[in-house]
Amino acid sequence: MSYSVICPSCHEKNSGNFLVCQKCQTSLLGIPREEFPPSSLNLTTQKTDTLQKEAELLAKISWAKLFRLFVTSFGVACVIGLIVAYIGSMGLDWNSRIQFSNGFFYASVVVAAIGYYNYRNEQKIQHEINMLYSQTAGSMDISERRKLWSTDEKNSYKAFFYLILVSAYLFGFAIIIWNIF
Repeated sequence: MSYSVICPSCHEKNSGNFLVCQKCQTSLLGIPREEFPPSSLNLTTQKTDTLQKEAELLAKISWAKLFRLFVTSFGVACVIGLIVAYIGSMGLDWNSRIQFSNGFFYASVVVAAIGYYNYRNEQKIQHEINMLYSQTAGSMDISERRKLWSTDEKNSYKAFFYLILVSAYLFGFAIIIWNIF
């Protein structure tokens, strides 16, 4: 453990036993010395408090995002379900619960297939070596391009998970219609 002193003129950090600043030769007499590095107990407490606050904030954000994901995907599944029910009752003359249940099941399969196709298509595009003109026309360097590809890949995972969740809701609707109605 050592002590240091900050020069009041040039703000240079000096060893605690110096009487004048190494850089500007200003007198350091009467300037309070500080412990360097700060005591490990104080530093550890600060790190622990900061990490705990960050973890709490992350947990709040994650739960809020997860809740919003489930609610919005449920809403989308309900809208798709209403469309399927309308088409089935008006256009296809469905009359039995089996027909409606099958319609919801097929809708869930179609939504899952769209999600999978979208995900695979994104993966295929990102792993091709040949770049499109629009990817080379800008002034992006390789790190910016890599960041953009990383963001695109993250978004394709999100879309895939979202559509699979909508598909699962539709499948659940099909099971409920089969068993209850």
